Amino acid sequence: MKQPAPILEQRIASTLANPAATASELSKLVAETELAAHAAEQDVARLREAATDLVAAPDAKAAFEAAELANLTRQRLANVLPKLRERYASADHAERFAAWRAAFQHLAPEHEAISDQINDTIQRFKNEWTELAERVALHNAEAEQVNNLARAIDEYNHFNHLHLPQLFDSATDQRKWGAPKVNGSFAASFAQSMIFPSGPGDRWSDPEVQAQRRAEIEKEQARLADYYTQQGKAQEERLNREEAERFKQ
Repeated sequence: MKQPAPILEQRIASTLANPAATASELSKLVAETELAAHAAEQDVARLREAATDLVAAPDAKAAFEAAELANLTRQRLANVLPKLRERYASADHAERFAAWRAAFQHLAPEHEAISDQINDTIQRFKNEWTELAERVALHNAEAEQVNNLARAIDEYNHFNHLHLPQLFDSATDQRKWGAPKVNGSFAASFAQSMIFPSGPGDRWSDPEVQAQRRAEIEKEQARLADYYTQQGKAQEERLNREEAERFKQ
């Protein structure tokens, strides 16, 4: 024999007593209880009106009991609705959190891998920035050596009254060349550049000899200026090329 379906109040009591009730079940039960509460409220109004009609309800006691029973049902449904809504909210929150936790655990390895890549990129950028700063400092040091050499040549010319064109207009001018690249010791190169040919003996004071010496000094001075200019340009082009290749990478 087929068992009759449980009434609404029985299903409400059973669901509230079940800790494993799902949010879907509670949501449907909340909607059904709201409809039942609204229908019970209409029944109360109808039965109370009918109870005042002697012809429609000749048994006053029965009419009164029917109206009160409908009112009791309405009150019971109205009182249980907040509990149902609270259970539904709690179950929905728990299910959403469980779904989020499962998704997080699934994506956690990928998240950690991406975080490691970001940290590696930041560290590599810091290392490259430090290397660039060191190279700039080295470039400045080499350029300062060129400045000192140019000033030394200017002072040498002034001391010997050679009246050759100075590499700097004044001692406070900014440098005009980058750092040179020379073979061997920088001091040795400088010393070699300052060596003059052997003297002409007793004819050192002849105008022809003086003119020849002046022409040789001017030629050597021009060679040095051109050399360091070319070295400075080559150094600057090399640095620019290296920086362009690094940024492309």
